[in-house]
Amino acid sequence: MATGFTRMIDKYHENIQWIQILRGLAAASVALHHSIYYAAARDNVVNFADGLNVFAAGVDIFFVISGFVMMLVSDHRAGREITARQFVANRVARIVPLYWMYTWAVTVVAISGLNLMRSALVSTESVVLTLLFIPFRESDGVAPILTVGWTLNYEIWFYLAFALVIHLGLWRRLAVMAVIFSSLFVIGHSYSNGGEVFLYLQSSITFEFLAGMALYVLHRRGFRCSILHSLMLIGAAAALFAWSGQGNHAPAVRFLMWGIPAVAVVFASLSLPDVKGSAGRLLVLLGDASYSIYLSHLFTIGAVYAVARHLLEFGLGAVVAISFVASLVLGVVAYYVVERPLLRASRLGIRRWLRHSA
Repeated sequence: MATGFTRMIDKYHENIQWIQILRGLAAASVALHHSIYYAAARDNVVNFADGLNVFAAGVDIFFVISGFVMMLVSDHRAGREITARQFVANRVARIVPLYWMYTWAVTVVAISGLNLMRSALVSTESVVLTLLFIPFRESDGVAPILTVGWTLNYEIWFYLAFALVIHLGLWRRLAVMAVIFSSLFVIGHSYSNGGEVFLYLQSSITFEFLAGMALYVLHRRGFRCSILHSLMLIGAAAALFAWSGQGNHAPAVRFLMWGIPAVAVVFASLSLPDVKGSAGRLLVLLGDASYSIYLSHLFTIGAVYAVARHLLEFGLGAVVAISFVASLVLGVVAYYVVERPLLRASRLGIRRWLRHSA
């Protein structure tokens, strides 16, 4: 017989498929954003790309999901006992090796002189800062070496802060993390000339992690929408994305412009029914491959532009479409060929280290 707690767990598990689907859609959104922006920048029509900047908000959905998932994998009440040491080790195995591999790949491309993508000036300092997730910025505004790595700087900070509170209950974790990130936000604005680290702290994007944590707590307690209300909420979020997607926003207001609709999308999606059949499997596959898509798509976009635009002389729209589709396809290939084997090896190494250092 199911107890109330068991029913809560079962109820909790429903529709978590959508978290994985949203990961894939967020990665696809970022890939589309960069496909548009890369081609537009090379063709000197950046104003066109600025008008479609909303696709960059896939990052904000990622951050909300990250807060949700970190609470999920460490929920003591659901039987997921994990120490701070285990948590950090698992996150390192998941994030660091693949990011370092792609960072070294960008370094090689930059040194070789191939003009496939923008990257920070390769130097000993820039490589070390990138690999250690320490923010920096070159004079042309490009940093780190693999430019999409700026989001991982935030992710690593979030993981380290989360590890400090992982022993607490869900509500206390949320409260302490809110104090930590609010304090860092204030510090960043108090020392606006203090360097790149303080500029990072000025962004309200960190509040999206907190929102994801709060969503988990609410979801855990049974908060749901009807399917109709979920669809209406997603429609309202899409309208807000479209309204706020013209040009770039100041980092301090990013949570208001893109974070709030991102939270609405994640919350509403958790109440939607599972996607069945081949469509569901494809969407989940994109979610599984989202990290590889995210890290690899700039390579694909640069290569496609070089071939399709210069050699084959395709139109701008065709180049964007091919870049986008190729980014997803090759990202999935990279997931199977590179990420999964590397992740297995990393996790094996982490397990051995945890066992021998206990």
